[in-house]
Amino acid sequence: MVNVFVRICTTRTGGKTLEVEVTYGSGKVKLNIPDANLAGIIAPKKMKAKPSVLDGLNQVLDNPHGQTLKELVQSKSVCVLVEDHTRDEPHRELISSIVPRLVDANNVQFIVTTGSHEVKHPANLEIVKIIQRIADDSHLSNYDVAIHDCFSDDLVELGKTSRNTPVIVDSKAIGHDVYVSISDMKAHYSFQVYVVLIQLKQITRWHLIPDLRLVFIHFILKKTAEIIHLLMI
Repeated sequence: MVNVFVRICTTRTGGKTLEVEVTYGSGKVKLNIPDANLAGIIAPKKMKAKPSVLDGLNQVLDNPHGQTLKELVQSKSVCVLVEDHTRDEPHRELISSIVPRLVDANNVQFIVTTGSHEVKHPANLEIVKIIQRIADDSHLSNYDVAIHDCFSDDLVELGKTSRNTPVIVDSKAIGHDVYVSISDMKAHYSFQVYVVLIQLKQITRWHLIPDLRLVFIHFILKKTAEIIHLLMI
């Protein structure tokens, strides 16, 4: 007997089974789940939106589970990974909440994580300007801003995985004490391993290496994440 949790277009049919309608391709698939097999129905929480994104970010950063970011970076070398223009996130607010907490660091390296996307895209250049303006306004003295280019010669091979796949990383991302990843959170990133792969892809070019095993793993994780996303909409 398999107990299942469901959260997709559900209706009762005669009180004995639950009819579940799942989007599949361009159509729908209907499943009938007996009450004996139904562990429960997961319903979304009703959340009230924060009036200010920046205030919400500051509230979270001021109340961490452990040391504050300001304490973590003191007298350290810091690398801040900022998503590129293809990610629909509040770049200005995220950067505004992070940068003032980095003023006691020895040095800060910002990297716009493009993956294999266009490097000199106007929107990426605007992100660089946003970082520079906020850094200067926050009196962040020792910092640099770079846009990752996966085709650049300025990449370093750190070694190979257990499957002999080279791990090639932007040289500017190497050798720091603290790494701060600024990224968005979406339903289709909810599979944690997929998040790790996404982040690796942003600063490396491992996904360009013709290793069918990695391609297959990436495909499976992507499809799994899409299914999870389906269950959450």
